[in-house]
Amino acid sequence: MPPTILYGDPEHDSLRLTIPLVLLTALGLGFVILWNGLEWLFGGTAEQWVLISACGALPLGLVLTKAADMVLKRVWRSGRQILLADDSLTFQQPKLPDVVLADPASLRVGRWFYEFEAYPRTGRERQIQNGWLCAAVQVEGEKGRLIAQTYITPKQMAQLHQIAAWQRLQMMELYQLDLSMRVRQFMAPNGRPSIPPALITGDNGRYWLAEKRRWEEGLELTFEDFMVLVQWLIKATKP
Repeated sequence: MPPTILYGDPEHDSLRLTIPLVLLTALGLGFVILWNGLEWLFGGTAEQWVLISACGALPLGLVLTKAADMVLKRVWRSGRQILLADDSLTFQQPKLPDVVLADPASLRVGRWFYEFEAYPRTGRERQIQNGWLCAAVQVEGEKGRLIAQTYITPKQMAQLHQIAAWQRLQMMELYQLDLSMRVRQFMAPNGRPSIPPALITGDNGRYWLAEKRRWEEGLELTFEDFMVLVQWLIKATKP
């Protein structure tokens, strides 16, 4: 039976950089379609339909961009993916050796989540609205590790709670909102603050260390694929 493939980073950097160009193209295409279509349907001179075509190009361009975005996500992959077989998990990345985690019963799994609040964010997380959550898993074996995450609603988080236990992290313990701290965080090389020793040595220390690794290694999955991964891990590591 072929392995199940979970494609990572559905909104990878190259795709995000391309979408504005797609939008500009779609706006131009929408204008041309409306301009020619209105003249063909109702007659008159082309100049009569310029203003209406310009106004109508925005919603039509947004629709075309949305359609293009959906198609691109299906055909333009990031190259990072997970292969789930009956007895192994393989993490593949471009230009890097595969991470093969075999003997599922020996894997060490950590699960945690946190809520997005009004603290500074970088990269992909800037797009996530307050009140949503990030759920993540870290899978460690003898030959490497995998960290995967998904961005979800509270309702979807409730579904995850029904099948496994999750450790909650409070991001407001890490981020401070005074102006001087915001400036230091903004000037940080990766836009992330350092984790205070008190958190590392605290009860949730191993989860904070895993969260720090997630910033650098985390593979984003859709909620559906993340659920498949979690269910596979529960089944594979069950005593």
